[in-house]
Amino acid sequence: MTQPDRLADLAIGATLSAAREARGLSVDDVARTTRIRAGLIRDIEADRFDACGGDVYARGHIRSIANTVGADGAVLVAAYDRERGGNPAAAAILVFEPGAVRGERRRPNWAAAMAVALVVICLWAAVDLLGTGTKTGVGKGTGGTRADTALTPPPTPTSSAPATAGPDAVAMVPPTAVSVRVRIIDEKCWVRVGNAANVTIFQGALAPGDTKDFQDPEQIHLTLGNASAASLVVNGRDIGAPGSAGQVVSVAFGPGDPAGPQAG
Repeated sequence: MTQPDRLADLAIGATLSAAREARGLSVDDVARTTRIRAGLIRDIEADRFDACGGDVYARGHIRSIANTVGADGAVLVAAYDRERGGNPAAAAILVFEPGAVRGERRRPNWAAAMAVALVVICLWAAVDLLGTGTKTGVGKGTGGTRADTALTPPPTPTSSAPATAGPDAVAMVPPTAVSVRVRIIDEKCWVRVGNAANVTIFQGALAPGDTKDFQDPEQIHLTLGNASAASLVVNGRDIGAPGSAGQVVSVAFGPGDPAGPQAG
């Protein structure tokens, strides 16, 4: 039997249920470990995936349950994708910041910076010319009284150009790598880490107090099985937990300054 045929015949729910029973675990045992509701685990073991909330969450739940009961999560997810006709490559990243993939490299907008600088230079020249013309014409009044002392000198521009250049024009040295620190706060959390090619470089369950650091020149992919239990520090900035309790979240980060408060 070929691999596609084997995947087509594979009963995902029955496989997870058999693996759980072989380890002597109850549904409640798996629920406590994975932070997935017991009712949802029963639905998955019955091959009812609609309650998962979408293919991305269903894949994450299947992997989390399989990791707990000792089944092969990668094979089960492949069977799920074949059965549902999904495209795992297109759904691999659940974007943490709406509207954009956070791993995309930001580059300085030099055109904007030059335009702002040109505007400041033109304003300076205009103010200087107006001030010179006013001072020259004051001495020609009918009363012959010079009013030079009443002139107000033109305002001297200070450091207004850097303040108005905008964030895209400030980055003089583009970042060259991405670093991510995963800190587990108060509950267990299943973590999978991939590099720019989405090749797994770490996978496993972390306990409260555990800290892991990861680096890559281009991109770091994270999948968290219990998003509220993890706190992320990305490129030196603490962005906190990327999701709620029991939620399976996938995020991707690249070089640059992510949204969030400065890490302490």
